[in-house]
Amino acid sequence: MSAPSRRSNGTTHRTRERQPSPEGRPFKILSIDGGGIRGILPAAILAQCEDRFLEGRSIGPHFDMIAGTSTGGIIALGLGKGMTANGILNFYLDRGDQVFPPPAGPVDRMLGKVRRFVLSKHDRRNLEGELRRVFDDTLFGEATARLIVPAFEGVHGEPYIFKTPHHPDYKRDGKEKMVAVACAMSAAPTFLGTFDLNGYVVIDGGIWTNNPVMNALVDALTCFQIERSDIQILSIGCGQARYSITRRQRHGGLFDWRGALEVASRAPSMDALGQAGLLIGRQNLIRLDAPESDDLIPMDDFARAGVELPGMARTIIDGAGDGVRRMFLST
Repeated sequence: MSAPSRRSNGTTHRTRERQPSPEGRPFKILSIDGGGIRGILPAAILAQCEDRFLEGRSIGPHFDMIAGTSTGGIIALGLGKGMTANGILNFYLDRGDQVFPPPAGPVDRMLGKVRRFVLSKHDRRNLEGELRRVFDDTLFGEATARLIVPAFEGVHGEPYIFKTPHHPDYKRDGKEKMVAVACAMSAAPTFLGTFDLNGYVVIDGGIWTNNPVMNALVDALTCFQIERSDIQILSIGCGQARYSITRRQRHGGLFDWRGALEVASRAPSMDALGQAGLLIGRQNLIRLDAPESDDLIPMDDFARAGVELPGMARTIIDGAGDGVRRMFLST
């Protein structure tokens, strides 16, 4: 079977015709980073906002566009399906140990480490089964929100961004099932296997845009007749490890730089936030995230994430909730 053509071959090369702005008010974007089971943090932050400011109603309708990478994409899809953030959080807390089961004992842990050199750490069928429970047969184009969900396509080696049909040029993705989109963009390398979609081999978009804030901002500016200063963004992270170059790394080789993948995710995220702030004005961008940590919860450590992150979300909203309410939830 021959490989499908490059998806980018269908990209429109003319200037996109901008559509009327949806409302005569600021255009509000929600952007959610990737981070595996640490997606409990942004889900819990949004759930706290629902409980405190919206009487439990879904926070999704308060945004004109929602973008999410990997676990952030699952949250975006859930909100687009009409779920509450509380419902999404409960999914993570109730089913997270089915997707990322802990090793049974020391021998199992050792075998898992050996297995990871040649195979994905977890069976992706567990995740697929859980996602089917949530999304069933709902189509991506049936989302009640404009969605931007980045992934990466491995046959031709290029970005693959799922977009709801919120612009006349967007005709490709609306008929995909939400569960297929969720499986494709959450296929994190080494943790879960790749996902086959219509002949393409798709993996987690976190390898190139773990923070999708600029993907969403560029889409909004090119799709709608809005000024940069009329856009407001709530960007939510999943936690970051503290990082600095060690003395050994200054003159070291591959072994000493084996942790450099963390930089590959961290630096583009910081850059994307900086660019977004420059474009719309830093006063129009709120970033919520856990403090940098020397002991970051692993992407598949459900036991720690389920215990630590809901409380961290409460603390974050204790400090930043009023600002979020005023900018995004007051209308």
